[in-house]
Amino acid sequence: MLQVLKEEQSRRNFWAFCLYYDSEFFDSRPFLKQIADSFQRIADGKILRLQVSMPPRAGKSYITTLFAAWMIGRNPDGSIMRNCCTSTLYEKFSYDTRDVLKADKFRQVFPSVELSPDKQSIRGWNTSHAVQVSYFGSGVGGTIIGFGATLCAISDDLFKSFEDAISEKVCESTWSWYKGTHGSRIEKHCPVIDIGTRWAKKDVIGRNLNEDYYDES
Repeated sequence: MLQVLKEEQSRRNFWAFCLYYDSEFFDSRPFLKQIADSFQRIADGKILRLQVSMPPRAGKSYITTLFAAWMIGRNPDGSIMRNCCTSTLYEKFSYDTRDVLKADKFRQVFPSVELSPDKQSIRGWNTSHAVQVSYFGSGVGGTIIGFGATLCAISDDLFKSFEDAISEKVCESTWSWYKGTHGSRIEKHCPVIDIGTRWAKKDVIGRNLNEDYYDES
């Protein structure tokens, strides 16, 4: 009975899911609960646009991977877009998120959610419930064709280094790609999360902050 209650709570509450999925990691990083609570508000429709600024190695990418999987578990016919600084990093995040869906603990919480047997490419993969690709994205500068995010549009560390973040040329090209390619794949009413390590005032998060774009920071 206790196991059933934990699984039910994990379906409803994202932080409970984090603790259920990897208690050792999240018990050692209680500060991530604040991020999980903000992600919960995104999932519950209480906020639409969120920015998260954290230093490297704090666990922001891992908790975002779990959030993407959890959102798909709750809404297996929807889609997540997650873009980052390079295609290599995008592929790692895609692989990691797909592996969460394959894990026994995830399947205990979301037993009806399965990956489509013929659509499991790292570039974009589906659940068996999905009408379009369930998880997709790219590195900055890459092309995204034919997909639209419905559950959440995530940008996750669009700058790969301090040098890139303080380069005016890189900042301008990244901002242009974010507003154009990334922005064009966000469906109406789809929530947005921008995550990154802040190194410069003119990075993507900084520019959005100047425009009062976010509901919560």
